[in-house]
Amino acid sequence: MKKLRTALIVSLFCSAILLALSAQSTGSRAPASKAGGAPTTPDNAAEDPQKSFKNRYGIEMVYIAPGEFIMGSEKNDRQKPVHRVRIGYGFYVSRYEITQAQWRAAMGKLPVTTVFDFFIGDNLPVDNADFDDAVHFMNKLNNLNDGHNYRLPSEAEWEYACRAGTTGDAYGDLDKIAWYKKNSGEKTHPVGGKQANAFGLYDMLGNVSEWCADYWHDNYKGAPTDGSKWIKGGNRYFQGLYRGGSWNDEATELRSASRGQLFQDSPPGGVRLVAVMRTAPAVRK
Repeated sequence: MKKLRTALIVSLFCSAILLALSAQSTGSRAPASKAGGAPTTPDNAAEDPQKSFKNRYGIEMVYIAPGEFIMGSEKNDRQKPVHRVRIGYGFYVSRYEITQAQWRAAMGKLPVTTVFDFFIGDNLPVDNADFDDAVHFMNKLNNLNDGHNYRLPSEAEWEYACRAGTTGDAYGDLDKIAWYKKNSGEKTHPVGGKQANAFGLYDMLGNVSEWCADYWHDNYKGAPTDGSKWIKGGNRYFQGLYRGGSWNDEATELRSASRGQLFQDSPPGGVRLVAVMRTAPAVRK
């Protein structure tokens, strides 16, 4: 009986040691990720609701993570030379083109009153803002002091946001993503009516053209490769730069690389904004 009691005690002691070792081993093991060891944080920060915000005037801003892309196209001399751009900072882009309701909320009235009723509507994009109008609108937003600086996108930022990781002429089937001459019925349409790109941005092509912050250059020779706006040596006073094409443009003008110029006091179309944190020194304003 004594031998049996001793054997039982030894057995219980060994079992306790094994359980303790097992618990210690389990506690030091990193938990497995949901995707077989891949990070659970999405590569596309626009998919994370914590990475977007909506300001006082209802303008929804989507976070675009740092990255790089190939800018330009071999199909047009204005879009050459094709070059790699690396944007080393994150920034916010408005999910939709600025609507007439948002513009009136901030400014009190639209920049120009159209005589055609079918171009007027709260959810229609502002389609007649010139460059100075866009600057005044941004200044109004910056007076909110909500922790962000609002500005027009640089040409590189715009194309990076438009492409959303794609390398073709457009980020999807044109009829599904854009209002243009073939399907617009010769008028603008409420924002967000077509499919978004992979960053969650709507109407990057078509509906209304959008101002960029750069001065016009006839090509990309000497263009910056860090995402900053290009104002050195450009035509500052007579020609402004716009992107995206419009409801009245042919399909050939609705490409991610397409670019055009107008006099800065000419209203080419609409406005899409960029915002950066005021505490982010790496971003060029």
